[in-house]
Amino acid sequence: MSPVELHSRELAALYEISRLLLSDLDVFEAIRRSLEVLATFLNLKRGTLTLIPEDGRELAIIAAYGLTPEQMRRGRYAPGEGITGQVLKSGQAAVVPDIRTEPQFLDKTGSRAGEKEDISFICVPVKSGSRTVGALSVDIDRRPAMPLDSYRDFLTIVAALMGQGVTVYRLRKAERDVLLEENRRLREQIDVHQPAHTIIGTSAAVQEALAAARQLAPSSATVMIRGESGTGKELMAQYIHRLSPRADHPLVTLNCSAIPESLLESELFGHERGSFTGAVARRIGRFEQADGGTLFLDEIGDLPPPVQVKLLRVLQTQEFERLGGRESIRVDVRIVSATHRDIEEEVAAGRFRRDLYYRLSVIPLFLPPLRQRPDDIPLLIDHFLRRFNLENRRHVRLRPGAIDQLIIYSWPGNIRELENTIERLVVMAADEEIDRADLPLHLVRAAAEVFPASPAGGRLPAAPLPDTGMADIRRRAADEERRRIYDALLRAGGNRRQAAKLLGMTPRQLYYRVAKYFPDRVPGAAGVNGDIDGVDNAGMAGVPQKSGGGETGGSGA
Repeated sequence: MSPVELHSRELAALYEISRLLLSDLDVFEAIRRSLEVLATFLNLKRGTLTLIPEDGRELAIIAAYGLTPEQMRRGRYAPGEGITGQVLKSGQAAVVPDIRTEPQFLDKTGSRAGEKEDISFICVPVKSGSRTVGALSVDIDRRPAMPLDSYRDFLTIVAALMGQGVTVYRLRKAERDVLLEENRRLREQIDVHQPAHTIIGTSAAVQEALAAARQLAPSSATVMIRGESGTGKELMAQYIHRLSPRADHPLVTLNCSAIPESLLESELFGHERGSFTGAVARRIGRFEQADGGTLFLDEIGDLPPPVQVKLLRVLQTQEFERLGGRESIRVDVRIVSATHRDIEEEVAAGRFRRDLYYRLSVIPLFLPPLRQRPDDIPLLIDHFLRRFNLENRRHVRLRPGAIDQLIIYSWPGNIRELENTIERLVVMAADEEIDRADLPLHLVRAAAEVFPASPAGGRLPAAPLPDTGMADIRRRAADEERRRIYDALLRAGGNRRQAAKLLGMTPRQLYYRVAKYFPDRVPGAAGVNGDIDGVDNAGMAGVPQKSGGGETGGSGA
């Protein structure tokens, strides 16, 4: 074989190996096929890739050509043992012209037993950065097509490609392990510290939205969640998914406004390798990822017209093709969308397709802004305080004056703004108690507009806010919460855990509130952990009593 032919074979082998290592194949399957390529193009008898496991113990064969599974299992080496172990220890390649005359060649696999041909052996290190993590070795007939040193140099290049593939695989695996552990930890925290869902609120508007979500969840109808930014639309989508028959399948989220228009189609439907510049491998889109589950399309009102057309087709047929592909892919996906826009105005202006609008909003669900549910603000403050105190190992609490100030504020950023504000207060608090003066300046100014300073000027007084307005809001919030707790206890027959479940609270949250609202009627109510199983109907001031089919109101908070 001429040098030109050999060079051509080397280039063809390198191209094919690079293609395999960059494909969607599992990295070790790609390496196994790469060894087959080496055998085909360079007439090798055997090839193995040996790696140090991540626990750092002896070398083991993880991919091979020309070996049986049993021979692969036998091929294990300690650092420094045999030719392979020496290459691992030194980080230097080794060339053995004749394995029969080399005492260090151990043949631990037993694959050369009974060989009649003379065999040469070449072993080169596989590196991750500057660290040797394994070895690539091959058996060559003693009548090679090119000098052994040329084989060694060529295999060094191949080993570098394989080492890069192994490095990327291990980095991704480490990232995945971290994410899985973080997910496990967060799930444990949610199970212990949060109610069954994280939509907090006792106001009529919130309870109506939750009731509607519970009713529509078992169906496969498309849902469009409407509401201002920060009102909890994504949480509502998660709630619907968890209550649906698809709960054991993925919930996949895509924010349509966060992806450039040029990439949005690829994100939704995926693409084939080479379908556009930079598409070096096949990519699975969000529809395929969500197969069997739910796809949540946030900010659907920002979807560009060309993508609207393709989305409409998927909604009609449940079929699509990847970018650059010809294969029709069928999926079973429920669509839940959300928008803060006036979508009817977008339709009227021609910016959003009318037929797509009808397809997406089979069931509309409206979430009220926080300014329309001030009674829920104390509950949300309590929820976020406990969460961020737990995360930051603090014990910060808000004094009544600070809570009054937060209730007054209009919260243009809704729950997200309130959440961020509470986190900032917990993290930055100099003391464990936060008063009105410790709040951000824009919140103080907002309160000053509701309760102007005296004509003489000066700052807001530290005294409690006037009863006209704030006290009434707080009283109504307390009344509504007291009624809900009492009603839940009635329905649960006094069982505290069942009542907490009905209310979407933890038992500890319920203990606290019962001790707060009904201290005279609860044994052990002086402590938060008092037993509330024995609560009865009589003598609970301010709580409506149920009688037959009706209710009679209490005397007030």
